[in-house]
Amino acid sequence: MAMSLYLLAHHRIIRPEQCESKSYAYKKFLFITTLVSILASMYFFARHNTYCEPLSKYQVIILFDIFLMTIFLLVYTWFALCEYMVVLCNMAFHVTAYLDFYAFKWNFQPEEVFNIRSIPHYQQVV
Repeated sequence: MAMSLYLLAHHRIIRPEQCESKSYAYKKFLFITTLVSILASMYFFARHNTYCEPLSKYQVIILFDIFLMTIFLLVYTWFALCEYMVVLCNMAFHVTAYLDFYAFKWNFQPEEVFNIRSIPHYQQVV
């Protein structure tokens, strides 16, 4: 993730189109969210293993207030949520490739894909 962000920001040859700029903004947001989620999951995992807090696995305490329902998810559940956030952000990061290749037209017909003479700058060496 970091390498692709660095390359997109500092080593572009041509000016990015609007879709590519939008893709870069999404990628940057997803990268930062992934880093925060990784750090939070490390904290919650260490806290769970260090203090071994009671009711920290599979339980949810629900308190009903007059106007508000508050759900306290405990430490191990927070760790699991952070793990899922890392996975979902990684998947979303790769989905942004759609925006990177938005203007491209792909053609997968066998006779044109493997014909090297169809390349405009091809010169046959005799």
